[in-house]
Amino acid sequence: MKAILEAIAKKHLDLNTLETRSSDSLDFKEQAVWSIQEALKQAFIAGQEAGEMLILTYQGDDYWCRKMYTDQYGKNYVDTDGSIHTVTAIDGEPIAPITGKQYFIED
Repeated sequence: MKAILEAIAKKHLDLNTLETRSSDSLDFKEQAVWSIQEALKQAFIAGQEAGEMLILTYQGDDYWCRKMYTDQYGKNYVDTDGSIHTVTAIDGEPIAPITGKQYFIED
């Protein structure tokens, strides 16, 4: 999500980062209201799309050195040969690849 917000800020608000830099000249900037309105509109659209998208958060590697993820609903997934799969609740074995739904891997 952070990457999406930073991309919106860069494109519509001409901000290089959303990180605090502890300098008034770097942390504060005048903005045109139409730029702020467009940035808010794009953030709203991104939020709507995220509601239809699985947001995966990296949880570490499993016993077989596969990347494990959890979605925003608490469901577990594993990266098997570059494809994200749902897993069994008991032993974390891949069941089926994600199909028909978009996903985004959070930093």
